[in-house]
Amino acid sequence: MTDPYIDLEIDRDATDKQIKTAYRQKAKEHHPDKGGNDNNIKRINRAYLILSDPNLKDKFDRGEDPDIQPIEIIAMQMLVQTFAQVLQKHLGEWHIDLIKVCKTELGNQISGIQQTAENAGKIIEKLKEVLNRLSHDDNVKEDKLGIVVETEIRSIGMEIDNGLEKVKALEYAINISDYYQFETMETNTIS
Repeated sequence: MTDPYIDLEIDRDATDKQIKTAYRQKAKEHHPDKGGNDNNIKRINRAYLILSDPNLKDKFDRGEDPDIQPIEIIAMQMLVQTFAQVLQKHLGEWHIDLIKVCKTELGNQISGIQQTAENAGKIIEKLKEVLNRLSHDDNVKEDKLGIVVETEIRSIGMEIDNGLEKVKALEYAINISDYYQFETMETNTIS
């Protein structure tokens, strides 16, 4: 495990602003598009994830392994991907707060997943009712139709669980985005 303070070249008493500034400088310097390599950018992203999260930073400062969970990495990837999409759509529109738009997009993704999960839950209830109403002759050794319905219930249940995990990562991505600001410019209109 590398030392995030060394990775970002900052002092241990660095402020949140200094951490963010160092991260941005290092990310620009080591970005693969600028000739950097993937390992360096991963190390820098990891350092920022640790130092920008008070709980992880405290763990590291106490000499404990901050044990970054995959959700943090997934959240950062979601934030980066969503920001890239927002940037492509609104590049040059300096009157628009790109971070706010990014948060809105992440929120819309959460709403969509929650709505899908709610609808899927209703389908599961209907499938359970099908199971209750389904009967077969005692001479039939295996309830194949019941097995199909039970398999579908389990499959939909796993999709709901996966969706809810994605919601947690999206919520975390929104929290990460709170560390960023976008300076907008007023647009001058000629009357």
